[in-house]
Amino acid sequence: MKLKIILASTHIILAIIFYFIGSNNGKLDQIEVEKNYTIEELTENLKKKESEQIKELVSQDLVYASDRSYSYYKSEYINENYVKGYIKNNSSIVNAKDFVVKIDYFTKTNKFISSQTFDIYEYVKPKDSLSVKILLNLPENTETVDVSLTSIGVE
Repeated sequence: MKLKIILASTHIILAIIFYFIGSNNGKLDQIEVEKNYTIEELTENLKKKESEQIKELVSQDLVYASDRSYSYYKSEYINENYVKGYIKNNSSIVNAKDFVVKIDYFTKTNKFISSQTFDIYEYVKPKDSLSVKILLNLPENTETVDVSLTSIGVE
C-alpha cells in the first residue's frame, strides 16, 4: 500500500516538474526569438510605435496670461493678451513637429464665443521642450480662454 502511494506521488511530482520544464523552454524560445532582432529593427519598431502614439507622448503647459504695460512710443497703456508656456516631447527617438494650438474663448457665463488655431512650425527633439508665446486679439466679452494642442506631426 505504501509503495503504491509513493509511486503515485512520485508520478505526480515528476509530471509537475516536466510541466514546468516544458513551459520554461517555451519561454526561453520566445526570449531567443526576441534576441534575434537587430538594433536597427528594434529602433525602427520603437520609432513606428512612438509615431503612432505621438499625441500621448507630447505634453503641453500653455496658459493664458495678460499684461498691462506702458508704451512710450504710443504714450499710453497697452493690454497684452497671450498664451505662454512649453510643449514637451517625451518620446525616446521621434522628433515632433508642426503643432496646431487651438484656443477657445468663453464669456463670464462660460458661453462659447469663438475659437482660433495657431500653427507652430518647429521641431522638438526627444526629451526636449519648446518655449511658446502666442499673442492674442481677444474677442469682445472674453473672460476665460481654453488652450489645447490639436495636431502634432512626426519626423
